[in-house]
Amino acid sequence: ERKGNDYLARHILMTPKINNDALIRSYYKIEEIKKELDAGGDWQKLTAKYSEDETTSKNSGIIYNPYTNDRRWDVQNINQIDPEIFTVVDQLEVGEISTPNKFSDQAKRKDGFRIVKVLERTEPHTASLETDYQLIQTASLNEKKQKEVQDWVKANAKSVYLRIEDEYKACPFQYEWTK
Repeated sequence: ERKGNDYLARHILMTPKINNDALIRSYYKIEEIKKELDAGGDWQKLTAKYSEDETTSKNSGIIYNPYTNDRRWDVQNINQIDPEIFTVVDQLEVGEISTPNKFSDQAKRKDGFRIVKVLERTEPHTASLETDYQLIQTASLNEKKQKEVQDWVKANAKSVYLRIEDEYKACPFQYEWTK
């Protein structure tokens, strides 16, 4: 329904129920894959053959950090993406493969099983350009972007019309929107 620039939308959201039998079958299948890996199976070939994740099945199962497009993860980002994976990764040594564990893909609203392999681990250290260039570059770029936004808001806040509902007028604002 549309009235001027206002829209009223309705929807019915249904999440399909996952068949318990299918979940059990997938667990047994990933158990077989884990046994094959333990017997010396090739991670890259098995990933390409069995992984159902479109983003990682074609690149040896490597999970890239969506914030930096880098293979390195810091604890804050890995918890934002998938809080369940931290407990799995934290217990593994480099090169070690996890046991199959259940996970819920919140974005796709699916449950499944996965195994994880830690390729490398960086020990806590003082940042340097040699080892942390990507991280430093990303932090610097984000700081510059935030400063640009702040400068624009400070310069334009008084000339922008902004309606604030009565219930929010008492809220503390970072910028002077209400004057």
